[in-house]
Amino acid sequence: MKNRYAGPVRALLIAFALLAGSSDLEASAPPLFLSAVDYATVDEPVSVAIGDFNGDAQVDLAVANENSGAISVLLGTGEGRFSQSIEYPVGTRPWAVSAALLNADSVLDLVATNGLFGHISVLLGNGDGTFSDAVDYPTGSEPRLVAVADFNQDSALDVATANFFDDSVSVLLGVGDGTFGSAVNWGVGNSPWAIAAEDLDRDSIVDLITTDYSGNTISILSGLGDGTFSAARTLPVGNEPISLVLEDVNGDDLTDIVVANFRGNDLTLFIADAGGVFDSTVSIPVGSTPTSVSSGLLNDDAFPDLVVTRRNDDDILILLGDGGGEFDIVDSIPVGDRPWSASIGDLDNDEVSDIVIANAASDSVSVLINQSQCCSGDVGDVDCSGDVGLADLSRLIDHLFITFAELCCFTEADIIVDADVGLSDLSRLIDALFISFIPLAPCP
Repeated sequence: MKNRYAGPVRALLIAFALLAGSSDLEASAPPLFLSAVDYATVDEPVSVAIGDFNGDAQVDLAVANENSGAISVLLGTGEGRFSQSIEYPVGTRPWAVSAALLNADSVLDLVATNGLFGHISVLLGNGDGTFSDAVDYPTGSEPRLVAVADFNQDSALDVATANFFDDSVSVLLGVGDGTFGSAVNWGVGNSPWAIAAEDLDRDSIVDLITTDYSGNTISILSGLGDGTFSAARTLPVGNEPISLVLEDVNGDDLTDIVVANFRGNDLTLFIADAGGVFDSTVSIPVGSTPTSVSSGLLNDDAFPDLVVTRRNDDDILILLGDGGGEFDIVDSIPVGDRPWSASIGDLDNDEVSDIVIANAASDSVSVLINQSQCCSGDVGDVDCSGDVGLADLSRLIDHLFITFAELCCFTEADIIVDADVGLSDLSRLIDALFISFIPLAPCP
């Protein structure tokens, strides 16, 4: 007859032996995120939109695949997992995709840029995770990225594209039923790549901003409230600006600008003043060929953090913000080949931001689940079963000394709450279970 306590007892004996003979041994803390899980798309994914496309309260993904002429849709199955992709044809060379409510049915729709022939494709959602056939609208030449916002204050969402080959932004005003008027073009700097929409000058009107890849500038177009814009003003940045994110990085309730410079190998941070002027700039080195920068709350301090994709290093950088406009690089995480962009959102419904990466050369997206706030109650539930006992001791020993298998929740295993998992945590768990019975610490 098999002894059901044999495994835990063996683990306990191993633990005491190791504690007696190897008191200086310690395991390195794992990164903030679980190892990347890859999901196949089609040829050269470059952009990911996040949203619930079928109303099941699970997050889904839409991916623009530049070389396939298609959008891949991966429906969420729960706990940050996704189904096999389904492809929807759009135009040639889709550079970007965005999810938004483009009509009045409360179902998310998609809009994609199609670079080669100069138009956007609109795919209206059916509410069950499928989409209607694409309807195309002409834009300027070679639209790269796209922004969706209400530019004329009529409560219908509008679309703006950054047009790489004719140095312009195309604005298409929405009717409210998922259709759009003809594009109106506005001049910006040389070779605009990225675009974003936000009220930068606090006049309650949405403005536009582009990164001008060949001009080494950003262009700001102030909105006039009727769907038109003032002439662009440009600000110098680093070499080949390719991506930007708008975020209040220093807690003053003003929107700041962070730009990724592809050949500059850095970020340019513009700190806003109350008049929407961006005189103060900071350069943040990030290493080789950053292709995108995104922002979100990645830990529990309520300060915006940054994620940078690095094409040549096949990884992402995590930069934690201090709430005062400064950032520290705390981790690099390997992902797929030639990561091109990152999107941040809660992929597993635990109220913590996760990351999904479009890997252009490996035809996949990488999903990274954030484990920084997975703990609840007291620490010590190493196997994430809901209670603390011999199974947790066995699981911790296995992680430290036997299979080195990844933890389901780093914070639960960090029993002495020192941002590391090692012999000190093992010793404290043994003490709580068999020696002093002193309760374990609450989750941080």
